[in-house]
Amino acid sequence: MRPTSAIYVTVVAVSACEASVPSNDAVVRDSAGVHLVEYAGVPRRVGTPALSVEPIYRYGEAPGEYEFQMISLGALQPDGSAIVVDAGAQEVLRINHDGTAHTVLARRGRGPREVLRVSSIIVLGQDTVLIEDDGNARISVFEPGGGFRSTNLGADRSITLGLRTLGIANAGQLLMSTSSYRTGFTEPWLAGRLVRFDVESQVADTVASFDIAHSTPRGGPQNPFLPAGEATAAQGRFVVVRSDSPEIKWLSADGVLEQVVRWNPQPLYPTTADWEAFANQLRIDLRRVNPQMGGEELRRFIDRQLESYQLKTDEPLPLFSLLHSDAEGRVWLANFDAAGPLAGESGYTIVDHDGRWLGVLESPATFRFLDAGYGRVLGVMKDQDDVQHLVVYALVGGEW
Repeated sequence: MRPTSAIYVTVVAVSACEASVPSNDAVVRDSAGVHLVEYAGVPRRVGTPALSVEPIYRYGEAPGEYEFQMISLGALQPDGSAIVVDAGAQEVLRINHDGTAHTVLARRGRGPREVLRVSSIIVLGQDTVLIEDDGNARISVFEPGGGFRSTNLGADRSITLGLRTLGIANAGQLLMSTSSYRTGFTEPWLAGRLVRFDVESQVADTVASFDIAHSTPRGGPQNPFLPAGEATAAQGRFVVVRSDSPEIKWLSADGVLEQVVRWNPQPLYPTTADWEAFANQLRIDLRRVNPQMGGEELRRFIDRQLESYQLKTDEPLPLFSLLHSDAEGRVWLANFDAAGPLAGESGYTIVDHDGRWLGVLESPATFRFLDAGYGRVLGVMKDQDDVQHLVVYALVGGEW
């Protein structure tokens, strides 16, 4: 059955550049149709990516500006404006390219142009934005001049339940991946799905799988620094990684492996300092999400949670944490942080779509990456009172 209000997703196909030798310490070859880029060790930089000394703009910290409750998602548009989801208020905002004002694209609710729980935002063009709204089980497109189209997924929610939209294939389908799972599985690694979803026909094809979660021991404390799998989409292709493996894989929208980048870092092992960083952050998080507790009750609760973990000094730390992509198809790997992937993300390794190792970008304290593209980087920062605001920097130090 066709949806009553089908979305026809139109994208501009971006042709990949000619494959070239990424740098003088890489071996590049093709094997059975797969482009392989292999580095003998940790690749040398071919650029010096950096954020501008001062941001292009901040938004949400000055009097009269929007007061963010919890920024969860953000995406840059070609003119430098930003689309931002405030998960606390359940609103979607557009911030002007110079940070002078905002407009509300969608408020909390179940009606047209309203949202309940946004899981993805994809910029299709200037002021044309696709929003995946899990709370209302629909996919909506907001267009210039107030245009709005949506497709309801409620008739058969099982089609996309547990999936998250990563990007758009060149033919217009949504590229999706597994975003949630149940614990207690017995396999060493749980397999997640890579899915190509046709919005018009509402047909979801599982085209490949990737390792998403590492198993945890039963009946005993677990390693606080377990590796994990991540997936994103870049220029119409899937990109997958596993944080214990120095490897990035690109797959076509059909699930065919097209490119692999490998490197050979020295393993790092956790120390007492790593454990303290993890434990301190866990204490902060548990206090924040359990405001009803206090005093001795809270202390005992935190102690019980900490006892469920044990430092494993003979197991290497993950090589990185979160995986991102940007408007130009580059891959961003957030540096591993023992305090957790959202503790501040102190820096990012950037790899181009052809396997070139562009370098490591350092970022300010408390900065959390949301998106990059068009010469800018969008993120979230916190002030001394732990209040969030939006920040946009210029990306400098090369051709960005």
